[in-house]
Amino acid sequence: MSNYSVKLQIIFVLSFVAIPFLFLSAQAESEKSAEVFNHGLDYIFEHHSTLNGTNKTKNINFGNLLVSGNWDFDKIMPYQGWGLEGSIMATHGRSLSNKLGDIQTASNIDVSGINSFKVYQLILSYQFYPNHSLLAGLIDLSTWFNINQSALLFINSSAGTSAELGSSGLLGPSIYPYPSAGLFLNSKFENSVYVMAALMDQNAGNPSNPKLTKTQMKLTPKHYFGLTEIGLDNENRKLALGFWKYGEKFNDLSDTQINSAAPIQRTAQGGYVLFNYKFGRLDPFIRYGRTGRDIQNIYANLVLGFNYFSPLKREDDIFGVMVSRAYLSDKYKATNIATIRHDEVAYEAIYKIGLNKQYSFFPSFQYITHPSGRNDRKAIQLASMRFAMHLE
Repeated sequence: MSNYSVKLQIIFVLSFVAIPFLFLSAQAESEKSAEVFNHGLDYIFEHHSTLNGTNKTKNINFGNLLVSGNWDFDKIMPYQGWGLEGSIMATHGRSLSNKLGDIQTASNIDVSGINSFKVYQLILSYQFYPNHSLLAGLIDLSTWFNINQSALLFINSSAGTSAELGSSGLLGPSIYPYPSAGLFLNSKFENSVYVMAALMDQNAGNPSNPKLTKTQMKLTPKHYFGLTEIGLDNENRKLALGFWKYGEKFNDLSDTQINSAAPIQRTAQGGYVLFNYKFGRLDPFIRYGRTGRDIQNIYANLVLGFNYFSPLKREDDIFGVMVSRAYLSDKYKATNIATIRHDEVAYEAIYKIGLNKQYSFFPSFQYITHPSGRNDRKAIQLASMRFAMHLE
């Protein structure tokens, strides 16, 4: 890592922290100043312990702190429609999936034990028409694309971003914990129809030093990540269809070129469909995503489950059950045909104990069969407790 990149990282952090407060100090006498800047703090802590499995482990703890803010420039500038939002993220603790050996990642805040403090998102937005906006900057696409909102209750990563999409690219697409820089168009129309399109730097994060925020953006016909989603989203139901593609080609898992040992280069692309329909206190959901079988270990992912709201007559509580199957490619299985013969399937039951709007506990139990497709490993039985805090 060059000294220039390190210095730029420090400048990003300091400017994010200092500039808003200097700005607000100058605006302190204005009645509108309180409406200009909004901020929040989110902290998640998890404790995990295996009850059974080949790789038994106890007392794996880790956490994630996110400090976010947004500035509405309409209140102070003659130019309407502009805004700025950003966040700083700090992570701590050990990795869970590195110990378990699963391929879907049992916790969606697991960062493989890479503890860091960095700028996470930094987004300049412009609303050029009601319900139509353009965003530019460091953007975590997993908060917008490929999600059933009700599935975000669960701890397993596949309930958030589908496994085949999340495992694409070098470090995944522009999602947690490595967002990349790019452009994002978000349009909402009548009858709850929406269209979203993103064009991002192909290489999310900084492979040479994942602790730092990637400060470069490269968009060319052969170096990009594109993602489009169109759907119907209202209060009770969501139906969406998405497509994604990388500009640069990737190595085939096994096939080589004729008269050469060099691997064949193939295009990485895929698609997904998702649906949920809430009726009464029950909210079932389903999502299926698929990509090619030649360049990724996971070529498809099916996730289905349900949430049941306000069990035991507690308004803020939610009970959920989810199952996620990661379909593993034949070429990946062929890398060790003696032991890798199956698809990995993760089951999870979770209960949200909502103490109030700010604090919640999430006891969870996961049962994961054939971790990473291996038939020589016992099924994982994982007991977890998540604590979540949200302050504004």
